[in-house]
Amino acid sequence: MKNRKDWIDNMEKLLLNDEVKEVIIQIQGVDCKVDILNKKEQLIIYLTNNQHRMQYKTYIDMGVFIGSGAIESANREVIQKRFKLSGQRWTKTGLQQVANIRVAFKNNQCNKVTDLIKMAA
Repeated sequence: MKNRKDWIDNMEKLLLNDEVKEVIIQIQGVDCKVDILNKKEQLIIYLTNNQHRMQYKTYIDMGVFIGSGAIESANREVIQKRFKLSGQRWTKTGLQQVANIRVAFKNNQCNKVTDLIKMAA
């Protein structure tokens, strides 16, 4: 069990150092049971297709969040608190227009709020 944890910790370190290609090579070298071969292939395809998005060290060095917590929190604060009030119903267009206004307002861009309200009217 410790061996597995060490391997996973090593893969995490590689990912956090922009070494996705090495992670893919390591996963390709893992022997696994036939019933999970498909999952292994799916993981390799996912990593290969998304490695340009997985430059975590680069993003961290730029000061960009790499986790989803900040986005989830912003979604809850900016969107859900406004649109999930009791008894409200929204069309897709109306929802998008109010979302645009709400985002601009939360970003202290009051001039954009005014412009968006004029466009929605």
